[in-house]
Amino acid sequence: MAYSWKLWSQQFEWHSVATNLMKKSKELQVATFMTVIGPNAAGIYNTFSLTETEENSITVIKAKLYAHFTPKTNITYERYMFNKIVQTEDQPFDNFLTSVINQGKKSEFQEQTYSLLCDKIVVGIASDSVCERLLVEEKLTFDQAENICRAVELTKHQLLTMKTETLPMVKAISIERYGIGRSSKQTTERGQLSSSPYYTYGREIAARKRIARPHCRRSIISCLCSAETEFHWVETLTLPPNFKVNFKLHTGAQCNVITTSIANKWKLKIIPSKTRCLMHFSKDSVPTLRVVHSPVVTTSKRAAVVNFLIIDNGHQCVLGMKTCESLEFIKRLETVDTNDKLFGGIDCLKGFVYDIGLEDQPNLKVHPPRRVPYPIRNKIKEEIDSMVKSNIIAPITEPTPAISPMVVVRQNECSIDDILIHAYTKAEFEDIAKNVILKLKQAGLKLNVSKCIFNKEQVKFQGHIITSKEISPDPG
Repeated sequence: MAYSWKLWSQQFEWHSVATNLMKKSKELQVATFMTVIGPNAAGIYNTFSLTETEENSITVIKAKLYAHFTPKTNITYERYMFNKIVQTEDQPFDNFLTSVINQGKKSEFQEQTYSLLCDKIVVGIASDSVCERLLVEEKLTFDQAENICRAVELTKHQLLTMKTETLPMVKAISIERYGIGRSSKQTTERGQLSSSPYYTYGREIAARKRIARPHCRRSIISCLCSAETEFHWVETLTLPPNFKVNFKLHTGAQCNVITTSIANKWKLKIIPSKTRCLMHFSKDSVPTLRVVHSPVVTTSKRAAVVNFLIIDNGHQCVLGMKTCESLEFIKRLETVDTNDKLFGGIDCLKGFVYDIGLEDQPNLKVHPPRRVPYPIRNKIKEEIDSMVKSNIIAPITEPTPAISPMVVVRQNECSIDDILIHAYTKAEFEDIAKNVILKLKQAGLKLNVSKCIFNKEQVKFQGHIITSKEISPDPG
């Protein structure tokens, strides 16, 4: 309770400075203080025996409440609680450090505070490796201990992010060549583990069991939807001399495959394949018999040379992600839904109360209205009607003690500039942008879509040009 009172008092002092409360009348100071402190504290206030003069003194009331909420401190007990503090396994270092510092202040260590705080970090840190690192430092200070712990925690977070975003390259396995009757010990191709359960090169995946998740126990190709069920994901390629083949477009595949029956109809040289099998995360595999390099032509007359892996009959021919992109069958689109209510219009700022400072005895006057130029009268009327409709202003039909003339100023638009979002990766940028948009919606703010710029490596911001490599002055 004492610590909560101390924090609240600190925040109220900041509020008093921000609102110039101490320059106002004593009655207003007390009224403001007792209003914001809440009903529970008001009940405690009613138990005090105060004179009429003391009731109008915010200093006396603060002292009474301080004495109520701050009983005599037992230093021995506070230091016992300080010595008990240890970091839990999942506790962030900032949270642990805050607990140590706050309890250290209660313990009243005086000039030895930072020395004992440093010792508590070393003794209470959860990681043995970090503790060893701290013990190695000669004449370790509190600032050094804090910086080391923060750096280690940040590094662990960065490594975890890197591991989840980029899977390591692993060697492909070399297995017995199907249909040949002998084994091959050649070094096979390298490739990344695919997030798709289909078409990926055979490789040692036993050590990656936590990543592998079985999706289907049938053959690899049969897991795909057939051309009859999803015809819009099938494209026809013309192979030499003039042979048309339907291919399934599959952005999760890392390679292109055709069946043996189709390959035998080509008048092309078929060579042995270094990739021995195709594998997916259900541990099913399909032997790769040969590989062929063939020119192809799309229905839109686009030509290219494509590498195909040949597999047994009974499967569907597939084009992988890279080939689909190179032949322009698919294209990555990065768009923003500008029809969202976030863009355009006027809304009410939520969760915010604007405190307008008012004079106790204002000098009210009635001024005559200024003349409005005839050419802009209709525009002004439209703007006033729009503000009334949006509940920004309200018409008054009765006499008022004060009237101020309206000043007309031409202005293209009124906005709050600027919001700048940056990130090291595209995925990180998208996450941050989603959170910012959510916060804007919750606050009732709007964005001007004509001023929004997304996914750029260079922007102009407050007189500077910010790129992915540097910040330089804007010559314009």
